[in-house]
Amino acid sequence: MAAYCWSHSHSADDAEELMQKLFVYLWEVIDTLDADSTARQQNRWLHKVMRTVFVRHLRDKIRHRTVPLERLGDIADETPPMDDENIEELMTALDDTERRLLQGRLDGYKLAEMATPLGISHDAARQMMHRIMLKLKRRHKR
Repeated sequence: MAAYCWSHSHSADDAEELMQKLFVYLWEVIDTLDADSTARQQNRWLHKVMRTVFVRHLRDKIRHRTVPLERLGDIADETPPMDDENIEELMTALDDTERRLLQGRLDGYKLAEMATPLGISHDAARQMMHRIMLKLKRRHKR
């Protein structure tokens, strides 16, 4: 198990954390192991458990990715400041439906509440909002 953790991690700290998670998870699922199974079946079961723990570990690392404090100053310097003129320019890049959707969202309405009056489905409103945000980010970086 230790070799598996070492081979699937990038540092000693990650390997140690992975081992801890593995032991905790093994304790939780030990009842699912068939005591009458062969050594080969038990080995397969253990390998599945290790793989499950590793995948969960990776997902947790991705979800909790952080930016080092030293880098925050650089990020702030890269982003141009927003003022009323910039906001007006960004809003003109949107069509009427997009503008109304964005304005409603800024006013605190949920997408589901705005979809029907705009004559679109909830999924369409969600997709449109995503595209609006991408469009605004691209325009803002120019």
